[in-house]
Amino acid sequence: AALLALGALYETGAGAGTPDAILPDPQAAFESYRAAADLGNIQSKIKQAALLMAGQGVTADPETGLQMLRDLAAAGEPEAALLMAEYYLQTTTQTTAQTEPAADLAKAFAAYEQAAQAGSTSAQIQLAGMLLRGEGTPRDIPRGHALLQSTAAQGSDKALLALGALGAEAVGGL
Repeated sequence: AALLALGALYETGAGAGTPDAILPDPQAAFESYRAAADLGNIQSKIKQAALLMAGQGVTADPETGLQMLRDLAAAGEPEAALLMAEYYLQTTTQTTAQTEPAADLAKAFAAYEQAAQAGSTSAQIQLAGMLLRGEGTPRDIPRGHALLQSTAAQGSDKALLALGALGAEAVGGL
């Protein structure tokens, strides 16, 4: 846990404007996360994968980072599947002349579904939204609505707000 905390400290820095300030150091953050991951710390493995995918503190290697997340998600880690889904929503592809956004909605949907099944309320809300909009999957309003209701019943204020917005939309924006 200490190496995870050290990685977070290096990732964000601390004490800005003070003589003892610690400036952000992505490379030191990556090394701290890697050391903690080598000791079996799951959260550090997720952080290490995220830094690999973003190329922060290390040469970017999105495929290795994604594989790490896939392995963790397959082991039931919802945060890993959630991070994969967010990555798939932001991916880009290279064309001969320019970079164009090319979110992979089907892969994002599948990753959100995996995280939702593992208990992530954030993923449940995102999954419900994709179902309601038909993004990455055929539109399924009853399933999306039911998922929001279930998530709200678990105590999620965000799901409750989304249900309220759906209700207001259904009655003409009251």
